[in-house]
Amino acid sequence: AETTQGADQVALPEAPYPGPRPFSVDEATIFFGRNEAVRAIVERLRGHLVVLSGPAGSGKSSLLRAGLIAQIQHDYFTGIPGDWEFVLTRPGSRPFYNLARSIALAMYPDARPRSEELFRSLEQMLRKGNTGLLDLLSVAPKPRSRNLLLCVEHFEELYPRPLAGSGDGDAETEAFGTLLGTSAREGPSLYVVVS
Repeated sequence: AETTQGADQVALPEAPYPGPRPFSVDEATIFFGRNEAVRAIVERLRGHLVVLSGPAGSGKSSLLRAGLIAQIQHDYFTGIPGDWEFVLTRPGSRPFYNLARSIALAMYPDARPRSEELFRSLEQMLRKGNTGLLDLLSVAPKPRSRNLLLCVEHFEELYPRPLAGSGDGDAETEAFGTLLGTSAREGPSLYVVVS
């Protein structure tokens, strides 16, 4: 305490970063320095499927949320015409269920966080084949005249262990990856970013 006596104090403003969690879309105004990375993702989105790789903690989720989604919402340099809808999902140990849940909460007006029957029904649609996602989107209540950006965060979670409720994690992971790839290739207004 004696070493600081008589010293001028400076109160720092709120930190310009959210700490250990990723930036949110709403924090885009304080998210800086990744415009070139966002432009690179947007350019690659023209192919409908982008794999974003980088070490854990490198800011992939922040880049998707406060970078890519925020830029698209404000119509900066996308060059892809039309309105956009956004779905963020994390596969975890139940990738089909978690994707169904994320889509339901984003695109079904009556869905609630505990709409288990709806989530399971949509999960079954996703599992019907390689075009299950496109089939599900074709019957979703929100109009599909919009572009849909599907961000699948933490895709690496599918690889370290078998998936819950499945006898074969590799088959489940392969089916999920095939579903995303096929949907991105065949869905004219579907864009998928996997990180």
